[in-house]
Amino acid sequence: MRKNSKLLTLTFILFLTACGGESSQEPVSNNPLKTIPPSVSIEVIEGVAIEKNSQVAKFKITRDSDTEALLINYALTGNADETLGSASNTDYQLKYADGSDVGSSIIIDANNSSRIIELVPINDGINEVPETLI
Repeated sequence: MRKNSKLLTLTFILFLTACGGESSQEPVSNNPLKTIPPSVSIEVIEGVAIEKNSQVAKFKITRDSDTEALLINYALTGNADETLGSASNTDYQLKYADGSDVGSSIIIDANNSSRIIELVPINDGINEVPETLI
C-alpha cells in the first residue's frame, strides 16, 4: 500500500431480500405452480475503494430469472472489531453506474438482469486505517 493512501476494503456479505412481480398473489387457476422469486448473486468487479485518488469500488448484482422490475433490500455494516477499521455511511456513497444514487433498496429495472453498483469514497481528509464495509 502506498504511504498516505486511504484504503477502504470491501467484504460483501449482503443480506438481500428481493421483491418483484406478482409472487405474493395466489396462482392463476390454470397454473398450479406458485411464482418463485429470482435468486440474486453478487460479483465483485473492483473490491478496493481509495479516498485519496478517488478509486471507486464496484460490484454487480445479477438476478437469474424474471423480467419485471426487482427491488432488493440490503443492509451494510462495518467491521465488528472497530479497532480494525470500520466504514460508516459518512465514508462513502453508493451510486449506480449511471451516476444516480442508490437508495435504501437496490432496483434492477424491468427487462434487465443486472445492475452495477459503485461505492464512491468520500475524501474527508482524515488519515485513517483501512476500513471494512460488510
